[in-house]
Amino acid sequence: MAINKIHVNVMILLLCGAFLLGVFNPKVATAQTDGCPESCFCMEYMTCGSSDEKLYNGCNCCFNPGCTLHLCSNTTISCPAN
Repeated sequence: MAINKIHVNVMILLLCGAFLLGVFNPKVATAQTDGCPESCFCMEYMTCGSSDEKLYNGCNCCFNPGCTLHLCSNTTISCPAN
């Protein structure tokens, strides 16, 4: 009977440890966000580098380093170069 209680306690400890590793694993947190905001700007177009070519893909600075976002409000956002 005492051995069964030990086995149950060990199983509970293992399950709690597995849960905590899953919750506090930094790889899980970064994989969910990818470092990109979930919000999008109302963007008319985007220009990148010295080119004046208007690009229409994307809605924030994520994956667009060094680009300038031209917003619907007639303002611009300069994305930092990585």
